[in-house]
This record gives sequence, structure tokens and C-alpha cells, in this order.
Amino acid sequence: MPTIGGAAGFMATQTYGYDSLNRLSSAQENGGSSWTQNFTYDRYGNRNFGTGTILPAQLTPSNNPVINTGNNQLESQ
Repeated sequence: MPTIGGAAGFMATQTYGYDSLNRLSSAQENGGSSWTQNFTYDRYGNRNFGTGTILPAQLTPSNNPVINTGNNQLESQ
């Protein structure tokens, strides 16, 4: 574990998964005990949070934009 001066440092392991098109499909830290993010993609390739996502404290659902699938434009953020 890294240390700074006499204080023990923070240690985390992040794991990433990819779909058949090599797009990010999942990410997690410390085996999912810290946070887990699952991703889905629309027909335009826009990434969104998928089911089972446990957001880190810094993120909220507002970080998951709504895309109009008819014109590929943001509806809300």
C-alpha cells in the first residue's frame, strides 16, 4: 500500500468490462463494494447508465443525460 509521509495511502482496484464492439460495458471499484457502473448504448452509440449501477457519491442521476432517439439530441441533462 502506498504511503505519504507516515500516513497510509488509499488503495483501490478498478475493473472494466467491454462488449463485443469493445465499448465500455461495466466498471467497478473494489469488487463493487465502492461503486459499480453498468452501461447501455442506443442505436447512435450514446452511452447511458444501465440497471445495477451504484453511483459514487460525487455522481447523481443528472449525470445520465436523456437522448431523443429520433434526432440524437440531448433532451435533458
